[in-house]
Amino acid sequence: MGKQKSIEKQQKTDSNISSKQSNRRTRPKYKIPTKFSYGFWRIFLTVWARLLNISPDKESIIQMNNIEGPVLALGAHVNGIDFAGMMATLKNKRIAFVVSASLFYEKFISGFVRFLGNIIPKKQFSADFECIKAMKFFIDNGISIGIYPEGRVSIDGKSGDVADSTIKLIKYLGVPVVFSYTPGGYLQRPRYANKMRKGNRLYSYSKLILSKEQVQQMEISEIREVVREAFCYNEMEYQEKHQLSFIPKSRKVSLTYGLDFLLHQCPKCLAECSMDATSGPEMRCKKCGNTISIDSFGHISPVKDGDLCYDRIDKWYAFQRESLLKKIEDSENYSRSTKVDLLINDESKFAFEKVDSGILTIDKNGFCFEGDVFQGLTISIKESPYITVRLGKHIDFFVDYRIYRFIFEEKGEPAGFNLAAELLHKKYHRIEKL
Repeated sequence: MGKQKSIEKQQKTDSNISSKQSNRRTRPKYKIPTKFSYGFWRIFLTVWARLLNISPDKESIIQMNNIEGPVLALGAHVNGIDFAGMMATLKNKRIAFVVSASLFYEKFISGFVRFLGNIIPKKQFSADFECIKAMKFFIDNGISIGIYPEGRVSIDGKSGDVADSTIKLIKYLGVPVVFSYTPGGYLQRPRYANKMRKGNRLYSYSKLILSKEQVQQMEISEIREVVREAFCYNEMEYQEKHQLSFIPKSRKVSLTYGLDFLLHQCPKCLAECSMDATSGPEMRCKKCGNTISIDSFGHISPVKDGDLCYDRIDKWYAFQRESLLKKIEDSENYSRSTKVDLLINDESKFAFEKVDSGILTIDKNGFCFEGDVFQGLTISIKESPYITVRLGKHIDFFVDYRIYRFIFEEKGEPAGFNLAAELLHKKYHRIEKL
């Protein structure tokens, strides 16, 4: 028994040393971008965005040019290239962007983001003091900060929560605050789609929501209300008013492709992870045969008599939320389990490496993974329910300086686990703020 405790203690020590070494290796060497180098990338990305039918709003450019000094730019995260619109409207500012630390290990882009020197990694949905220090470094050197405080691209096209840590950050940095947004961006690349779509031209805009004087004089509660008012959007409602049309660039890709990653529960038979969009232009329930289609305007409709569906993505997702909430309320100890592979970020390769396979479970206490190597690996949802999720693929957790990535066998489960974490946290751990 004594020998076993000694081994466990040594393993824990080795793990702590590894984490500290990981911290030193992953921390980027920050550098102030020159006007020439930053200008090159801004022009390149602006042209790239224009080719994707995204243009900067001219009035926004004029307004942003009148703001002196660095700013804190808060962006609505509706698709994967929001940052290009922010850069285009803030053309007289050099921006250091805060991104998920997982990007530093993704294939094809990890080397690029490490090379730039003005990309700040952040452990999502957790306190990250190194990230805050880096932001202060850039602000003190006249460089603006671009951050997406919702923490991830919108799941269903609706605005997400802005954490109180962002409000405190505004007060700490003490610079003007700008809100940046590209209306219609979600439809151009829905969260479930793997590529940008072609269609109507979109316009990115930025507006001043808090001056430097307001940041200094206003109370935290007042700043919170201003930010929450700015982050109040619904891409599906915007779409109903403006009727934008988007289709995949390839004829081989249907409009429903990937839709089952998000809308996985059948509204007719209520079976979860039963919707399938791999067999053609329609999405069909594998349990009861309920079949739907979606058009280029994002409108969902039943295919034949007797089929049931919600006509918008956000409404269908709300149905899944209410359905899962009822299960949680009706059960004294709700839990959800599924098969996964476990990957961990590898510092030597700047990539993720598979280390184990097993069962991932979520209940009111959080996540628990049971595998052959990692047994009883637990991750709490007490502090925050939000997780980094790639629909149909995986979810990520940031623990110290490690990133745990769980790859799911069932493509609808990432959305299910994501929603379960939010609802379980709200029921058992959330403390409402006045």
